[in-house]
Amino acid sequence: MTICELKEKIRVFLIGRTFLYLLNAEADADLAAQLIAYSRKPNFGRLKNQRVKKLLEASDPSASQAIYLAYGQYIANGLADYLTGQLFLKILKIFNQDKAVEKINQTLNQFRRGLIKKDNYREYAGGFLDTLFSLLIQIGGFILGKLPFKKQFRKIFSPKKTRLFKRKVFEAIILIQNQNISHNQNLKKEIEKAGKTDNPKLRAILTLAGMFPESQEKMLRAVSQSLEAASFWDRLFRWYLGIIFPY
Repeated sequence: MTICELKEKIRVFLIGRTFLYLLNAEADADLAAQLIAYSRKPNFGRLKNQRVKKLLEASDPSASQAIYLAYGQYIANGLADYLTGQLFLKILKIFNQDKAVEKINQTLNQFRRGLIKKDNYREYAGGFLDTLFSLLIQIGGFILGKLPFKKQFRKIFSPKKTRLFKRKVFEAIILIQNQNISHNQNLKKEIEKAGKTDNPKLRAILTLAGMFPESQEKMLRAVSQSLEAASFWDRLFRWYLGIIFPY
């Protein structure tokens, strides 16, 4: 492999990984918004989103459980993806990949049109060091068995006065990790088929890859590998939470 080929491989990897992190963050935030909406007017029979429905089916379709799950989606999953994606985005800018960053943002804006909440995680936007510091607080909080950014979560969503019990929230997060692993595996299979789809996330991935025709296959491969990596971290996080609060 020549130096030029290595540089191109790293570039494609960074673009694919960055986009997947930010795409997952938007999808997680939207699931959180739908769970909060459900907690205000619980009506399980009228739920349309299958991921929300499966999460509640696997646990308890109560308003308080929906809030525990919403915290898990927005803070435990989505925020980590958003902050990591922002760090990768800043690295792309450092390496003069402004056109790639523009294409990533353009595709994300298209994806946001179908979401309930369209200004996700803007309260965490900042420079490289600020973003890194927030990520360390988020990861460190869970490692120490705490619930980071609780006040921010309440400020953003204004959920009903439900106390966030750590055991309940951690159990909800474990359910989310189980679903994430399954979802990532299914999405990876769909990417390999790369045909027409009704899956908004897959459409967004294919749209971005299509913007890089000379690297389209490599881009899809990079995203697919990133999904494998995401499943690994989901399993690790699930294992660690299971140690803190055995279930």
